[in-house]
Amino acid sequence: MILMSTFDEKLNARKIKRPSRFLYKTLFPYMNRKIMKKCNAQIHYEIRTCADELKTPFLVLANHPSRRDPFYVAISMLPHRLTPLANRHFFHKRITGFLMKKMGAIPKRVYQSDTYALKEMLRAAKAGWPLMISPEGMNSYSGESMGIMPSIVKLVKHLKLPVVGVKIEGGFLTLAKWRQTEKPRIGRVDITVKQLFQSNDLSAMSDNEILEHISKELYYDDFEWSSQNQIEWRGGNLARNVEHAIYLCPRCESEFAIKTHGDTIECGNCGNGAVINKYYEIVPFDETCVIPKSISKWYNLQRDNLRNSIQDDDFALQDNVKLVMFNKKGYKEKVVGEGILTLTNKTLTYRHTKGESITLDIACTDLQGVVLKYNKGIYLYHQDTYYCFHLDKGNTSVKWAIAAEQICKVYSEKQR
Repeated sequence: MILMSTFDEKLNARKIKRPSRFLYKTLFPYMNRKIMKKCNAQIHYEIRTCADELKTPFLVLANHPSRRDPFYVAISMLPHRLTPLANRHFFHKRITGFLMKKMGAIPKRVYQSDTYALKEMLRAAKAGWPLMISPEGMNSYSGESMGIMPSIVKLVKHLKLPVVGVKIEGGFLTLAKWRQTEKPRIGRVDITVKQLFQSNDLSAMSDNEILEHISKELYYDDFEWSSQNQIEWRGGNLARNVEHAIYLCPRCESEFAIKTHGDTIECGNCGNGAVINKYYEIVPFDETCVIPKSISKWYNLQRDNLRNSIQDDDFALQDNVKLVMFNKKGYKEKVVGEGILTLTNKTLTYRHTKGESITLDIACTDLQGVVLKYNKGIYLYHQDTYYCFHLDKGNTSVKWAIAAEQICKVYSEKQR
């Protein structure tokens, strides 16, 4: 029996309020000192000033390299108080949930259509409140743009608001997803604010033109940006935890043999490896090593490899997992069962072997995406319910996430 959450029912009944003026006056000056100045963040306006140039309501679209992005965007758009669209998962934590509510955030289930979120966005726009959305869906796994979700086009056209773009570069290298438990690195963060569309521009453009323009203006690759600008990153141990993101050796093609130490990446099977220098560039040990230009390119190599593999009829990933769900109060995740999780190019299935008798059969045509928990597992929302799978082989989680991403992408391209 699936645990139905009264927490979700309460959340869906809540009317979003304007972001707290008190919070903006107290929290954001602190964030400006602790985050913006400490990480050397610089804001560049390609519109004259936010206050003089923009009239509410408007829509802000921002890229999403790190978990700090909402603060970067909010500070860059002052004095406006933005109503952000936020991952529903944050509302299940007492501290972040309290903060989200005070910020006027609208909860949204990741990679799933959400009627409640759409309704609240329309209500906020009608009330004249500026909105903020990250159309990549999740913060980057690799330091490069995750790609813009095509569904953003329908939303932009439906809202009929002027659209502002906020592009963040350096945010990922400051706080890469695979090392979020550690202190941020000190280098530089560039934040660029520009006008993407006036409200009357949208009617004259096709869906593909709108999507291409948003993708182009918000695209980033932090590794390429750092190399081109020769940004120095302090702190040492630049390779720490990189093996949670890259698992395939480009030379011998062995999987999960990548080891890291200090600034060094090396394949434990064939010795292929490199050193990461202070600009986050990868320098091979010698001419015999086969190393991609950057970590983002290495990640993309894995994407391409899996893109080919999922075409095979016998493609399958399988592992023993613990199923984690929220309790009825919604503030605690608990293990409700154990079983076997299988991903093919047609279905994602879960068969319980212990605990709650929950069975999942999700056709890949209905699977919008999964969220990676580095070195632990994956989670997703299906039919408004949260499912988190802790993999027995936690280090394979990145392969599961990339495979699911590529399978979803194939079906999405066919539907379009």
